Amino acid sequence: MQAFAINNLINNRERTIICTDPKGELYNLTHKIKEDQGYKVYQIDFINFESNAYNPLDYVKDDQEALQLAKTISKNSKKDDKEDYFFNTAKDLLAGLIIYCKSENPNANLPKDVKREFYRVSDDENYLRELCDAIGEDHPAYNLLKDASIAEGKTRTSILSSFAQQTGIFSLQKVARMTTHSDFNFREFQKEKSILYIKIRMDENPFTPLTATFFDQLITVFYDIADRNDSKLPIPSIFLLDEFANIGKIEKYGRVLSTCRGLGMSMITIIQDNAQLENLYGKEVARTIINNHDFTLFLRTKDPETAKYYSNLAGETTVRMTSESLSSPSGMFSGKSSSSKSVQEQYVKRPLITEGELINIDKQDCYVFISGYYPLKLKKAWQFVIYKDFLKNYDEYRERYRSLFNHNDKKVEELTDNELEKDVKVNLQKEKIVQEPEPQMDKKEEVELNIHEENEADNLNDDINTPQSIEKIG
Repeated sequence: MQAFAINNLINNRERTIICTDPKGELYNLTHKIKEDQGYKVYQIDFINFESNAYNPLDYVKDDQEALQLAKTISKNSKKDDKEDYFFNTAKDLLAGLIIYCKSENPNANLPKDVKREFYRVSDDENYLRELCDAIGEDHPAYNLLKDASIAEGKTRTSILSSFAQQTGIFSLQKVARMTTHSDFNFREFQKEKSILYIKIRMDENPFTPLTATFFDQLITVFYDIADRNDSKLPIPSIFLLDEFANIGKIEKYGRVLSTCRGLGMSMITIIQDNAQLENLYGKEVARTIINNHDFTLFLRTKDPETAKYYSNLAGETTVRMTSESLSSPSGMFSGKSSSSKSVQEQYVKRPLITEGELINIDKQDCYVFISGYYPLKLKKAWQFVIYKDFLKNYDEYRERYRSLFNHNDKKVEELTDNELEKDVKVNLQKEKIVQEPEPQMDKKEEVELNIHEENEADNLNDDINTPQSIEKIG
C-alpha cells in the first residue's frame, strides 16, 4: 500500500476509482486530496457497517439478475464447492422470492421483504404452493419457486435449512440495517468522476456473500453502461482491489479480465500469493486470472510455490564461469619451472531470477513482469519518501493545492507535475511509461547479471510496514 496504492490514488486525477481499503488508511490519507481534485467521494464499510447503505435488490430488474444475485450469495455462503439438490433448490427459492418481492414492491429489500416471505414459507407448508397458484405460470418467479413448493417432509426441511444458511448474514442487525436501502447508485460513478473507498476485513471475511455481490453487481452495471455507450465507459475507471481474496468469489472475474480493458476498465488485483486464488477459485480458474494480467508487480511472497512460478516466468539466462588450475609434472626430475596454469571457461544456464532471490528480496526492491518483455528489477516508490509530510499534514498544504484545481476554468490534466511540485513543494510521481524496442532474439546472447543499484532508502526504519503482496495489473 505504501509503495503502490497511495501513489496510484493520488496520481490518477481523471478516472473513476474503485478501491478496497481494508484498514481505512487510504480514505484517511487521500479523501481530502481527491475532493480537491474534483472527485465525488464515497465510502462504504463492510466491517462496522456504519457508513453508506447498499441494497442489492436495487440492481435486480428481471429473473436473470435475481438468479445471478442468488447464485453469488449462495456460493459465497459456504467454504466448499459441493452443490446438491437441496442447495440448488434453496438457491432457486431465494431467486424466486427476490423476483416476487420486487414485482410486488420495486423498493423491496432482502432482510425485510424476502426474509418475511421465507418465514411465511417456513410456518405454512401450503403457503408456497398457494403462492405459485396465485401468481400463475407466466410470472417470472413461478419456475424458480415450483420445485420448493412441491417438496415435502425431510426434503422440504433440508431445502429450508439450506436457504437459512445461505441468507444467514442478512439476519444480523447491522447487515439488515445497511441493506434495506441504498444511499448511492453505481451509475453515479459514470456521471462524474468518483472515488469509492470500500472497507473489508483483512483477515477472514464472514460477509463474503455481501461483498462479492457488491462487486459482481458493480462490474455488471459498468458493463451495461459501456454496452449502451459504444462499448466504452463514459469515464475510464480503475479497480484497485487490495486483499482481493477477502472480497469473496466473483464467478465471472476471469472473463472480465479478458475484456475489461477495451471498455475502459483497469483491474488491479492484489493478493498475498497464488495459493489464495487457488483456494478460492480452484487451480484452473486461478491460473486463468493470473494469466489474464499483462503486468505483474512483485513485491514479496513467503510462499515457495509462488516464488517458483515467477522464477519460471522470468526464464533462464546464461552465465560465464571461469576456473583456473595449476598443474606440475610429477616425478623426481620435475621442477618448479615446469608447472603450468590453465584457464577454463564454460557457459551455464541458470534461472534469471531464482526462487531464493524472490523470497529473500530486499524490502526496497520489486520486480515488474510485463508480457512479452524481460522482467525489470526496480526500487519501490514509498509514498512517504516521495511526498514527505504532504499527506500526513495535508491541511497545511490544502489551500495552496486546492487553488491549482479550478474546475470551471481548466481541466486537471492541463496541470503539469512541475506546477504542482513548485506550488506544494512536494515531489509528485510522474505518470510516464518509457517504451523500449523489443530485444531481437535471433541469437542467444550471453547475459551477465551485474546489478549495482544505489539503495536510496538505506536509512529507512527497519520497522516499516512493508506490503507483503503481489500486485497484478490487468
